[in-house]
Amino acid sequence: MPFYHGFLQFPYFLYVVIVAILVSLAGYLISGALSDLIGRRNTMIGFSIAALVAAVPIAYLIMERAYGFYGVLVTTSVLAFLTTGIYGVIPAYLSEKFSTDIRSTGVGFSFNGGFIIGNWSTAILLLLTSMTSAAFYAYWGAFIVVGELFILASALMSPETRGAELG
Repeated sequence: MPFYHGFLQFPYFLYVVIVAILVSLAGYLISGALSDLIGRRNTMIGFSIAALVAAVPIAYLIMERAYGFYGVLVTTSVLAFLTTGIYGVIPAYLSEKFSTDIRSTGVGFSFNGGFIIGNWSTAILLLLTSMTSAAFYAYWGAFIVVGELFILASALMSPETRGAELG
């Protein structure tokens, strides 16, 4: 097996990353198209619930290398689809929530502010794992759950914006 200290060796991890990124791109396109059919809010709720249900079990399967290299490839791709596919909806959803006089600032601050906060999760995740005996997948899954709960709460508290009159 192409594993080293529990992680995939080069170039196998690169293959997993490339496939997961391509699957994420498919997720963007699918969620964007789906949001035009069933609404931004419903699409965000659906993706968030799916990611909430799947995050910890899939993170566990990835870290335990379930089913070998191909299992890691598939489970990583599924997790990427569920957790990042929603970003095909969020920019449209945000742009429809702000009036034209503050739209650029509102969308930029909201969208990129989430990325800035989310990017700290990697450092915090590695720090927590190094300081405790808890399994990496548990923290990783928990971080995904927290992020998805923010997205879900936002979608549940906000009105549908598809087809709304933009001002």
